[in-house]
Amino acid sequence: MRRVLARNGLALPADHAARARRAASAWQLRHSLSFYDALYLALAESLNSPLVTADARIARAQPEHPLILPILHSK
Repeated sequence: MRRVLARNGLALPADHAARARRAASAWQLRHSLSFYDALYLALAESLNSPLVTADARIARAQPEHPLILPILHSK
């Protein structure tokens, strides 16, 4: 994205460019996660950090994702 902007003579501060990349990543997940949840996953990906969640929907939606670490509830 940054290259496209640079080619067109535009520049975004790094902070805005990073947000745009996370939003684009989240948009790609729109069929399996809400955009809100997908933003958390995109942030985890950009930080190369696990997304620890008690939300079973996120874990079910992306069961093979290496950064999603579900917290299992015992009843």
